[in-house]
Amino acid sequence: MRMPKKGALFFLSVWVAFFMCFFNGVTAAADGGVVLVLSGGGIRGLAHIGVIKALEERNVPVVGIVGTSMGSLVGALASCGYDAPQLEKIIGDIDLTELLYDRTAPSKMAIGERALAEQQTLLRIDMDKSWRVEGPKGAMQGKRLIERFARWTSVCPVNNFDNLPVPFAAVATDLVSGEAVVIRQGDLASAMRASMSIPGLFEPWEMDGRLLVDGGLAANLPVRIAKKIFPNHPIVAVDVTGKGKSKEEIRTVMDVIDQSITVMTRRTVEEDARYADVLITPDVSKVPILSTRGWDEIIERGYIAAADKMPEVLALFGGGGVAKTGRMRPEKPVVESIAIEGMGGEVAKEILESCEDCIGKPLDVSRLQEVCRSLREREGIKEASYVVQRKTSSTAKVIIKVEKEPPYQFVLSGYASNLSPNRQLYGDLFMRDVVYEGDVLYVKTGIGENWGAQVGYLGIIDDESMRFGLDLFALKEEYQPEGLGAYEWKKYGLTVGEYIKTGELRWYLGYKMGEARYEGENHSFHGPSIGIAWDNRDDPIDPEKGTEINVAGWLEDNSMLLGRVEVRSILPLGQSSKVIFRGGAILGDQGRPWFSAYLGAKNELYSRAYHPLKGENAAWAGLTYRKALTESWWGRVYVDLFATGGRVYPEDWEDAREVWETGLAVTLPGKILDGKIFVVYDDEGDWSFGYSLGSPRDYGELVYP
Repeated sequence: MRMPKKGALFFLSVWVAFFMCFFNGVTAAADGGVVLVLSGGGIRGLAHIGVIKALEERNVPVVGIVGTSMGSLVGALASCGYDAPQLEKIIGDIDLTELLYDRTAPSKMAIGERALAEQQTLLRIDMDKSWRVEGPKGAMQGKRLIERFARWTSVCPVNNFDNLPVPFAAVATDLVSGEAVVIRQGDLASAMRASMSIPGLFEPWEMDGRLLVDGGLAANLPVRIAKKIFPNHPIVAVDVTGKGKSKEEIRTVMDVIDQSITVMTRRTVEEDARYADVLITPDVSKVPILSTRGWDEIIERGYIAAADKMPEVLALFGGGGVAKTGRMRPEKPVVESIAIEGMGGEVAKEILESCEDCIGKPLDVSRLQEVCRSLREREGIKEASYVVQRKTSSTAKVIIKVEKEPPYQFVLSGYASNLSPNRQLYGDLFMRDVVYEGDVLYVKTGIGENWGAQVGYLGIIDDESMRFGLDLFALKEEYQPEGLGAYEWKKYGLTVGEYIKTGELRWYLGYKMGEARYEGENHSFHGPSIGIAWDNRDDPIDPEKGTEINVAGWLEDNSMLLGRVEVRSILPLGQSSKVIFRGGAILGDQGRPWFSAYLGAKNELYSRAYHPLKGENAAWAGLTYRKALTESWWGRVYVDLFATGGRVYPEDWEDAREVWETGLAVTLPGKILDGKIFVVYDDEGDWSFGYSLGSPRDYGELVYP
């Protein structure tokens, strides 16, 4: 019997509708439960954890999560299987300042990179190969952020987010078109980072040829997107967006950013909210977008708001929860080939060779995450991620995408103190891939009463253990030691050698030669040089724990040992205080002022910076008790109680002159501003009141690996 034409069309339309629902929705679409939509809102998004906690307590099954910005962070982790207590633990261990600023732990720096690491930066300009300005495109790269994301998400190494314990989608915004971009596959950590790229604060994130920024600009409460991904499921939406600020409440840059986001997203949030089956709005609108305090209270407010709405949520299931159902995981595709985009040379060859054993085997996402992590730790690598391209139903091609640091980079910083004559404005230029891919040519200058310049070259890293280095330096110094007249000289020289890494130790072995001009006469010098460094601090600027040991010396004219030793150790005392030990020694030549030991000249003792003590050798040691006063997204403010003592020795190591000082300081360590205001009382009964910004620097005279 032939089916009537209208009946055939009806049957076909039903079949197409069924087909689209089955294949456009994720495989969990048949399971009973709600889809959770989590909005952006900065730190206010921690309220999402409280909502998840309330849902878990009432056994409300979540069969899908769609998140924007902070909602993508919490949503991605929940999709990986973390429950509310685990999420609270993860959040409790976060150091927001550490994550926001891209500071590499010293032990993970590439060989020789210490010469390139500027801890404080007033201005940075990135340029392409044609010297055209191309950045920075944001205040922060978020390098440490994605490192942490990758670590958290490594428990679920999948490429398709539908295959997570709870299917997930992140929402970002295409910076060029302004369209919402829904990310449902690839590197989960990259998806989280893209969705959280607040314009101006974070640099945009590139994925599949698109520049992506915070998803909140296009869909801060992506309910309609969730309905397309998860059809036929009730939507529980959580809105933690700001409600707007009055003129009096807009006081800081972050207030301006927060208010701007609220203004831009308010209309779409209101439209999306109408499509939610249940809308939960925690009372967090007054919380600053990057608040560092009261996180537990934010989570609790999310819990309270969800508890208030629980009758509406449970009504979606007739008054009770629904048992969770298991989901089948599809087989992983076999890796057909692996390629690298964005870099070549020996490093790319090395990476590909290390991944050869992955070809012909099922996709190992955790292995790809480890490769990307190791690439991010290399000097000159800005970012690394991966893409899996299906070739057939059972095979795939892996592409590791690398974004390198700009070819040219100019950095402006400096050092200033009312108690030191070494005030300088620093201007540095870094040029990468000059001769070989992976090498660096740099020029560092300091302009002031005392000045310095350094031109250096770092070759490529050989098997991650050796690196050639060459430095030309020139400087002018003048000191007025206590009880003596002024000494002024100029030095010009060259150091050449190899940087070496053996386990946790870093070495430098080289040769130094040059000339000092003092009182109209030239004095040449030369000799072998050595540097040794061991550093396990957890942060180069504001460490919470660890020890740093630096030794640099050389055998002047192959007969006299000159050099410097520095030790710094940090012991945490609870969450908000720590004890810092610092000390060291200087081996000099009292008879030649340009090689003498000047105790205080490099801030060993603040009260002696203008009039250091001159001698053959010197040593110092001090203790600081540091207590955190306040904390914000840009850093912490500490109060320091410190005491330091030192000795200056003549040639025979006898009749040492002893000095000491004690004082109180308010300290702000940071990448943009490393500041200190202090009052010091010394052994002569004098009080000194001062400030310092930045740190004094060396210009290649002594090489610290």
